[in-house]
Formats: sequence, C-alpha cells, structure tokens
Amino acid sequence: MAGSRAHERVHVRQYERWGPLFLPAYLLSSLAAWLRGRDPYRDNRFERQARERTARTEMNPGFSVNLRAEALMNDAGQSSGLNSRATRSPAR
Repeated sequence: MAGSRAHERVHVRQYERWGPLFLPAYLLSSLAAWLRGRDPYRDNRFERQARERTARTEMNPGFSVNLRAEALMNDAGQSSGLNSRATRSPAR
C-alpha cells in the first residue's frame, strides 16, 4: 500500500507541474506508446517516471525528502531564474 501511495504522489507532482495539460499529455503518451506497438500503460512516460521515482524512494528512504527539496528548488528557480541543476545533490 505504501508503494502505491508513493507512486500516486508522483502523479500528484506531475499534475502540479503540468496543470490542466496533464490529462491530455498522459493520454497522448499512452497513444504514442500504443502506436509504436508498445504497452500504453507500462510505456507511458508518466508511468515510467512514477515507477522509477517510487523504486528510488524504496531503495533510499531519504530520496523522497530530496525529491520534495528539488521540487521546491525548481519552483524557486523558475520564479527567480536560478538554475536548479546547481542545487541538486551529486549522490543520486
């Protein structure tokens, strides 16, 4: 259950970033995967990202804290013009 929550929290962050374009982008990603003969769910870029981030969180419990800090830094960087890459920790 905890893994499922973590996975869905990634989707919440995706929605926060994409806003109302999230659902159309999600569907287009599934359509693009299907048209390439791939699995519309497993090969959807949003699902892949959620699985990857959930796996990293499970392997490194502190990673979820790093993700939140990174999201905050990205938000600050977008409003102030800072480069968020300079604020990332090298241990990934």
